[in-house]
Amino acid sequence: ISNIGKTCLLNRYCYDFYSAYKKKRRKTEIYQMSTTNDNLEFKLQFWDIVLTEDNIESNKKIIDKSDGIIFVCTYDNKDSLKRIMYWHKLLSPYINNKQTSLFVNKNDLEDEIVVSDDDIKRIAYELNMDHYSMSAKTGKGVKKAFSDFSLRAIAKVYSNNQNKNSDLMSTEGKNKRN
Repeated sequence: ISNIGKTCLLNRYCYDFYSAYKKKRRKTEIYQMSTTNDNLEFKLQFWDIVLTEDNIESNKKIIDKSDGIIFVCTYDNKDSLKRIMYWHKLLSPYINNKQTSLFVNKNDLEDEIVVSDDDIKRIAYELNMDHYSMSAKTGKGVKKAFSDFSLRAIAKVYSNNQNKNSDLMSTEGKNKRN
């Protein structure tokens, strides 16, 4: 679904910029951001993929190497929320231990809201995802959502690496005893 604000959210977070201009994108765009947490600096990359049912396989390497997936829908479009279930099912083979979050854009359109918070909570719960309300236009909620998402993705990567190192060390210990 187009016009839900995926690119606008990335522009708002990475560059504190918003434009209502809508262009038809045909290729993947990469956004970069540096952030600091507990005196550690992280360089983040967000890949804004033009994903369709037909090109998931050709984007497999990008998806596999990512540490998280952000699903985006809007408050003013019920179909965008329904499509989250569909996209989650299509991407489920790639999710593994990745951080996943649901970003619900356009909370500034108070008179046009057709998606309820209960619907959002239900789908986020079913898909075991965090969910965030935000507006790319006003910036409300964007920084917190991306920051939380990034920190959780980093924590999962760190935890997965720790588990791999523990598994490797226990395997090496077994090999030495044999």
